[in-house]
Amino acid sequence: MEGWICLHRKILKWEWYQDTNTFRVFMHLLLSANWEDTKYMGMLVKRGSLVVKQVKLAEELKLSHQQVRTSLLKLKSSEIITIKTYNKFSLVTIVNYSSYQDKEINEQQSGNNQITIRQQTNNKQITSIDKQEKQINNITNKRNYINIISLYNSLCKSYPKVSKLSDARKKAINARLNKYTINDFEELFKKAEESDFLKGNNNRNWKADFDWLIKDTNLPKVLEGKYDNGTRNNLSENKNFKEYKDSGFIPKGFVM
Repeated sequence: MEGWICLHRKILKWEWYQDTNTFRVFMHLLLSANWEDTKYMGMLVKRGSLVVKQVKLAEELKLSHQQVRTSLLKLKSSEIITIKTYNKFSLVTIVNYSSYQDKEINEQQSGNNQITIRQQTNNKQITSIDKQEKQINNITNKRNYINIISLYNSLCKSYPKVSKLSDARKKAINARLNKYTINDFEELFKKAEESDFLKGNNNRNWKADFDWLIKDTNLPKVLEGKYDNGTRNNLSENKNFKEYKDSGFIPKGFVM
């Protein structure tokens, strides 16, 4: 396979950049996607699409079948790719492929570098680039909202589900993403689901929810394990603590 692809430095801020498997899978798809329309077994495979067999993809990337499947689902849930499944293969399409690989810009760059440099400094192109970056940021933010809420609803089954995305929630999510990654949110929701205290087993009959978990003052405490079962903050208000104390049994890890 010959040729090359365009890759913007904004990839460094991409939500899956630090997810090694997902990043590798996406790069492989981007490198392997058709740069022009072709046909496969009588079926039209358009530019930006490719035929994928998950077993073969796993072999090429030296990953397990489950790792490839998980990465593809992450990319699909983030609306980065679409997947149409057939009996023996899947048709994967990279959403907004032309945003990554604009054919006209590539031809200009390969034809005359000096012309390309002058064109890139043109005010109209700068305006166009600014608009594209704004659109990319909006798309990235939308994917982040969907990812985080999907993670919460799937992992925190003991908590009230999130069905609406208010402006306040968008603002809170954006603020937390300045410090934390999607993986941090995943860890947050896992810890919340495992915490008896946060699920309501406390002397106030209080229960956490999505908005409480993503607050700047609460998120780090949960990640640091301060609400894990058996910790002092958790146990001191646990409904069963008095029974533990009266019986002379104090769970491991709790200091009087």
